[in-house]
Amino acid sequence: MFKKDNKFYADWRDKQGKRKRKSFTSKRTALTYETEQKQLNRRKRKKKAVPPPVRFVLTTATSTEEAARLGRTLVEEHLAACATLIPAVQSIYRWQGQVETSAEALLLLKTGPDQLAALEARLHELHSYQTPEFLVLTVDAVSPSYLNWLQTSLRLP
Repeated sequence: MFKKDNKFYADWRDKQGKRKRKSFTSKRTALTYETEQKQLNRRKRKKKAVPPPVRFVLTTATSTEEAARLGRTLVEEHLAACATLIPAVQSIYRWQGQVETSAEALLLLKTGPDQLAALEARLHELHSYQTPEFLVLTVDAVSPSYLNWLQTSLRLP
């Protein structure tokens, strides 16, 4: 904001970075307008946060042995960087019109978005279930060192 020839000028840049100016008779009005324009353009320029390239894939297996076999194979094939096995979960679900209950093992796979299609296809090949669970969760934040490790682990030698 500045004053020239008994007029007050609001001074700001628009969303394309072009300099803008508007004159007012009162200092208060010029300051208010300038502040509003700056805030408005700052919101327009603010970039949307891009989620980090990490995905969690959840799947269940009939036993801890099957989950361990699946996890080991997927890590060895660089489709997952890590497989965390949670040995005892109980699932209640509807299958072929009936409500079923099963003791299962939960497998949490850490991978990247580029591996998802191949990971899903390979999981379907290896899994004993006719319709294996394949749930993908996006991660909101990740430490740089963990992300580096994950990406290195997914690269083929």
